[in-house]
Amino acid sequence: FYNQGDKERELQLPISPGMDRGEDYRQMAFSQAYFLSNFILPLYTAWSKHTNGNAMVEKLRAVLQRNITSWKLLCAEADTTGYDAKTAYSGSIPVRKLV
Repeated sequence: FYNQGDKERELQLPISPGMDRGEDYRQMAFSQAYFLSNFILPLYTAWSKHTNGNAMVEKLRAVLQRNITSWKLLCAEADTTGYDAKTAYSGSIPVRKLV
């Protein structure tokens, strides 16, 4: 991921979210909470439905939910330091692939 950010910096392009080596923990916390909540948790939810609430899948989903909660707590802490987590990724997330 950081190699892509390095390349974007080299080409003087905006650095994609999650690709910046200089990103602080507040940005990383929001990125992780966003990604896990909006991409991974729905996959686990579908997996749970597909397996009729299999105990192992439910345990994994519970661990994932605790992980998301931990990242969100860091986001809340970051909000007190002035980082605007609510608008950091408003709209769609741009995706760029550099060769």
